[in-house]
Amino acid sequence: KNNINNITFSSTGGYGGRGIYVNTGSAVANLTLSDNIIAVVLGDGYSSFSISSPVGLYFDGINGGLNIYHNSIYMSGNISYSTATITTAILFYTATNTNIDLRNNIFQNSILNTIDATGKSYSIYSAAPAGSFTQIDYNDYFAGGAQAVLGYFGAADVLTLAAWKIATGKD
Repeated sequence: KNNINNITFSSTGGYGGRGIYVNTGSAVANLTLSDNIIAVVLGDGYSSFSISSPVGLYFDGINGGLNIYHNSIYMSGNISYSTATITTAILFYTATNTNIDLRNNIFQNSILNTIDATGKSYSIYSAAPAGSFTQIDYNDYFAGGAQAVLGYFGAADVLTLAAWKIATGKD
């Protein structure tokens, strides 16, 4: 039940803020994140998440038994970095995030890179495969603006909710 907002990095180094960053190092962490509000997480942006592009809820490394319920993540505003940037409301950065139960969340991203129009703003981004999710259901996804992409799953952008359902086999 955290309220995290206005997290930003202001410089020209290509860094970004992060609302919540999780790396338990345990395949049986059994961690529950619920009822959080994360809003306005910004920075310069960057072309990869590993170098700190803005992310609302970031899961990195080994995390198993993740229960993610009733969170609202609202990413908006302008960033200014000279190369294509990527941002996301929620990120499963590695395939070693497992046993994920993702339900009843709102993920919204409308961040705009004002310098490089080829940036992408995802509502959800997952390098974890479909088998890593025990449940994905009743989530709201919204990506708005000129650089909006609904999601990324496995190894490709997913542009519509219908395509998201096919890619995940859920929701």
